[in-house]
Amino acid sequence: MHRLKEAKPSPSMIVAIIALVAALSGSAYAASKITGKDIKNNAITSPKVKNKTLKTKDFSNQARKQLQGPQGDTGPQGPVGPSTPATYTNPNWSVIDRNTEGSAVGTLAGGPYFGTAAADGPPLGVGALHIETASGSEKVAFGNQVDFAGDPVSGLSQMGYSYTQTGEDYDRYAGNLPNISLEINPSVANKDYTSMVYVPPAPATKPEQKWFTTDADADPGGGASGWYFTNGSVAAATLCGQAGGQHFCSLTEAENALVTNNDGGPAASILTLGVAKGKDYQYQGSVDALRVNDEVFNFEPFGVEVTTP
Repeated sequence: MHRLKEAKPSPSMIVAIIALVAALSGSAYAASKITGKDIKNNAITSPKVKNKTLKTKDFSNQARKQLQGPQGDTGPQGPVGPSTPATYTNPNWSVIDRNTEGSAVGTLAGGPYFGTAAADGPPLGVGALHIETASGSEKVAFGNQVDFAGDPVSGLSQMGYSYTQTGEDYDRYAGNLPNISLEINPSVANKDYTSMVYVPPAPATKPEQKWFTTDADADPGGGASGWYFTNGSVAAATLCGQAGGQHFCSLTEAENALVTNNDGGPAASILTLGVAKGKDYQYQGSVDALRVNDEVFNFEPFGVEVTTP
């Protein structure tokens, strides 16, 4: 019996096997073995590059500059800015915390405007003092606790302001309006403190949405508007109050009553001056152009400006 000789692969078979192994290795083999050194310079052309795959970082700094294009013309010079930083005007005006209760709001802001015409906006500037009380248990006062301190009450001759009232506020109560409120030392009935408040007249009918102006020094009192003192003893002595037998007074009448009923102390003097909304009804409205003698205080978003009538 003849034994078969062991078959040895031919050279051509060996080459074929190597080619098959390389083919089966696929891209992983190529990626790990082929480098930039294996590619001839200028061999890869545009058709061989996948569209939208190159990124800015793939280019040199010089190429990126060329892609940006030429420098454009210089634009015009802008206006010169203010020489000093913006500041809050007249910081002595602020919420009087001790006369503010609940979540009531007294803040300076733009508007309100009730139409497109300039006449539909605040009487002065672009802003106003915005006042909000959510119920009859809240109150707020916004005023100046510094600049009027110590001034005589008798020195007040002209007082007034502008305000807004919504139809909803009117429906709650026709006289649902902000007031002028001064804290004073009355020197009456041995009292050294009371508020001296001006209540404006209520509109006779539901008003349209607009700004109204009231002249507090020209109000004759005696009716549903005028000046009164909140302290019971001072109100009883001067008769400027809201209890039985008392009445709202004119500014002159209230000032004269303080002099007539002085208890031997110093002349009645101002502690603070401002505007307020007391504990009575919910209110959302605004105040502007508060007049005190020959000065008008313009409530603006970034402070309180002073002007003349």
